[in-house]
Amino acid sequence: MVAAIREYKPDVIITHDPIFGEYDKPGHKIAGRAGIMAFYASGEPDKYPELTRLGLEPWQPKKLYTYATQAFPATYEYKDLLSIPLKGYGETVEEWANRSLRVFQSQGVHFVRHTPLHLIESYVDVPEKENSIFEGLE
Repeated sequence: MVAAIREYKPDVIITHDPIFGEYDKPGHKIAGRAGIMAFYASGEPDKYPELTRLGLEPWQPKKLYTYATQAFPATYEYKDLLSIPLKGYGETVEEWANRSLRVFQSQGVHFVRHTPLHLIESYVDVPEKENSIFEGLE
């Protein structure tokens, strides 16, 4: 995960809740824990020097979110995002996501759901009520 963050240089990381996961699935919990650790480790120059030697310089994402659960109450709701049209696709975000999920039904997910997010960490100033996960980024 640290290598991916250093390669793609995202400003925002979204991961699973490390305590409850989603549906209390162990893999989701582990993914949440790994995502949180990678968020903090990716910007540390002394962590993973072998990645630096490979040309993957430290990169610190600016914001870290997890899916909202009992342990992490919702701080951001993005319901309006689902109705945004995707340029060049002729469908909305929700329509595209539903089409994608129909191809990947191994976990019994057949339609996109709205899952609020919880802001765990931000290295940029954000308003108390965010209108976008990209607020505070330039």
